[in-house]
Amino acid sequence: MNKNELQGYTIKFSKETWRDIKIFVAMNGTLTYQYELFNAAVNYIDRSGIELTPIANPLEGKHRTCYIDEKLMWTVSKIAEKINCNPSRALYSIILKYLDINAEATLRNSLNPEHIAILSSS
Repeated sequence: MNKNELQGYTIKFSKETWRDIKIFVAMNGTLTYQYELFNAAVNYIDRSGIELTPIANPLEGKHRTCYIDEKLMWTVSKIAEKINCNPSRALYSIILKYLDINAEATLRNSLNPEHIAILSSS
Protein backbone atom coordinates (compact mmCIF):
# COMPACT_ATOMS: atom_id res chain seq x y z
CA MET A 1 0.00 0.00 0.00
CA ASN A 2 1.26 3.45 -0.92
CA LYS A 3 1.73 5.84 2.02
CA ASN A 4 -0.35 8.40 0.13
CA GLU A 5 -3.33 6.05 0.39
CA LEU A 6 -3.37 6.17 4.21
CA GLN A 7 -5.30 8.61 6.38
CA GLY A 8 -4.17 9.37 9.92
CA TYR A 9 -6.28 9.72 13.04
CA THR A 10 -4.76 11.03 16.27
CA ILE A 11 -5.97 8.94 19.19
CA LYS A 12 -4.90 8.78 22.84
CA PHE A 13 -3.96 5.27 24.01
CA SER A 14 -2.86 3.98 27.37
CA LYS A 15 0.62 2.52 27.49
CA GLU A 16 -0.86 -0.94 28.02
CA THR A 17 -3.26 -0.76 25.07
CA TRP A 18 -0.51 0.46 22.73
CA ARG A 19 1.66 -2.43 23.92
CA ASP A 20 -1.19 -4.85 23.24
CA ILE A 21 -1.55 -3.48 19.69
CA LYS A 22 2.14 -3.99 19.01
CA ILE A 23 2.08 -7.52 20.45
CA PHE A 24 -1.04 -8.39 18.47
CA VAL A 25 0.58 -7.32 15.19
CA ALA A 26 3.82 -9.13 16.02
CA MET A 27 2.12 -12.39 16.99
CA ASN A 28 -0.71 -12.46 14.46
CA GLY A 29 1.31 -13.98 11.63
CA THR A 30 -0.64 -12.33 8.82
CA LEU A 31 -0.03 -8.69 9.76
CA THR A 32 3.15 -6.75 9.20
CA TYR A 33 2.11 -3.18 9.93
CA GLN A 34 -0.18 -1.60 12.50
CA TYR A 35 -2.31 0.00 9.79
CA GLU A 36 -3.17 -3.52 8.62
CA LEU A 37 -4.60 -4.23 12.08
CA PHE A 38 -6.59 -0.99 12.03
CA ASN A 39 -7.93 -1.74 8.52
CA ALA A 40 -8.88 -5.27 9.57
CA ALA A 41 -10.64 -3.94 12.67
CA VAL A 42 -12.73 -1.42 10.68
CA ASN A 43 -13.69 -4.01 8.06
CA TYR A 44 -14.51 -6.65 10.68
CA ILE A 45 -16.72 -4.40 12.81
CA ASP A 46 -18.46 -2.97 9.74
CA ARG A 47 -19.19 -6.36 8.16
CA SER A 48 -20.03 -8.27 11.34
CA GLY A 49 -22.86 -6.02 12.47
CA ILE A 50 -21.52 -6.10 16.03
CA GLU A 51 -23.12 -3.49 18.25
CA LEU A 52 -20.48 -0.95 19.18
CA THR A 53 -20.53 1.46 22.10
CA PRO A 54 -18.27 4.53 22.05
CA ILE A 55 -15.40 4.11 24.49
CA ALA A 56 -13.75 7.15 26.03
CA ASN A 57 -10.03 7.48 25.59
CA PRO A 58 -8.00 7.15 28.80
CA LEU A 59 -7.19 10.30 30.74
CA GLU A 60 -3.61 9.15 31.08
CA GLY A 61 -1.97 8.15 27.86
CA LYS A 62 -0.12 9.29 24.83
CA HIS A 63 -1.49 10.54 21.54
CA ARG A 64 -0.64 8.23 18.64
CA THR A 65 -1.37 8.55 14.95
CA CYS A 66 -3.27 5.56 13.62
CA TYR A 67 -3.30 5.17 9.87
CA ILE A 68 -6.04 3.44 7.92
CA ASP A 69 -6.72 2.98 4.22
CA GLU A 70 -8.29 6.24 3.01
CA LYS A 71 -11.08 4.17 1.43
CA LEU A 72 -12.17 3.21 4.96
CA MET A 73 -12.58 6.82 6.14
CA TRP A 74 -16.21 6.80 5.02
CA THR A 75 -16.81 3.56 6.94
CA VAL A 76 -15.34 5.04 10.13
CA SER A 77 -17.48 8.17 9.68
CA LYS A 78 -20.59 6.01 9.13
CA ILE A 79 -19.88 4.04 12.31
CA ALA A 80 -19.18 7.27 14.22
CA GLU A 81 -22.52 8.68 13.15
CA LYS A 82 -24.31 5.46 14.11
CA ILE A 83 -22.82 5.42 17.63
CA ASN A 84 -23.00 9.22 18.01
CA CYS A 85 -19.35 10.18 18.44
CA ASN A 86 -16.48 11.67 16.46
CA PRO A 87 -14.48 9.50 14.01
CA SER A 88 -11.40 9.32 16.25
CA ARG A 89 -13.43 7.95 19.17
CA ALA A 90 -15.20 5.57 16.80
CA LEU A 91 -11.86 4.24 15.52
CA TYR A 92 -10.59 3.87 19.10
CA SER A 93 -13.76 1.92 20.00
CA ILE A 94 -13.43 -0.22 16.86
CA ILE A 95 -9.82 -1.10 17.66
CA LEU A 96 -10.56 -2.03 21.28
CA LYS A 97 -13.57 -4.16 20.32
CA TYR A 98 -11.57 -5.95 17.62
CA LEU A 99 -8.71 -6.65 20.04
CA ASP A 100 -11.18 -7.87 22.65
CA ILE A 101 -12.70 -10.34 20.17
CA ASN A 102 -9.50 -11.50 18.46
CA ALA A 103 -6.56 -11.14 20.86
CA GLU A 104 -7.00 -14.42 22.73
CA ALA A 105 -7.25 -16.46 19.53
CA THR A 106 -4.16 -14.77 18.10
CA LEU A 107 -2.22 -15.44 21.28
CA ARG A 108 -3.35 -19.07 21.41
CA ASN A 109 -2.47 -19.65 17.73
CA SER A 110 1.03 -18.32 18.28
CA LEU A 111 1.81 -20.43 21.35
CA ASN A 112 3.48 -23.79 21.40
CA PRO A 113 0.82 -26.55 21.89
CA GLU A 114 2.59 -27.69 25.05
CA HIS A 115 2.28 -24.20 26.51
CA ILE A 116 -1.43 -24.12 25.65
CA ALA A 117 -1.94 -27.37 27.57
CA ILE A 118 -0.15 -25.88 30.59
CA LEU A 119 -2.22 -22.67 30.43
CA SER A 120 -5.47 -24.62 30.03
CA SER A 121 -4.78 -26.73 33.10
CA SER A 122 -4.08 -23.76 35.37
